[in-house]
Amino acid sequence: MGEFIAWLIAALAGAAALFGVVRFTRPWRGSFFKAWLRCLVPVLLLLPAPVPGFDGHYAPAFVVALFEAAFQRQGRPQLALGLLCVGILLAAALAFGQRLWQWVHGRRAAGPKRP
Repeated sequence: MGEFIAWLIAALAGAAALFGVVRFTRPWRGSFFKAWLRCLVPVLLLLPAPVPGFDGHYAPAFVVALFEAAFQRQGRPQLALGLLCVGILLAAALAFGQRLWQWVHGRRAAGPKRP
């Protein structure tokens, strides 16, 4: 039950952070960086990683990486850091896909150019 509550708190914090990023980036004109930030926040905050030494338990990857690197004498942050790198690349791919989708549909809505 405790792990469920922890993930619920993480999900609520992720939703609040995403809301803040969307509000912060709203005035920006459409850009890849804006889309990437909006995709990156939930990925970084909610990507699960196994907790070393506690089989079957997961925590947000950034928490596992931080605690394994900073607070454990013989910590193993490599898996969590690898998952975070994959998550960052996934967020970039999602942002690129979103921008491509907007660009294609924006060109279609404008119609063909007249001579």
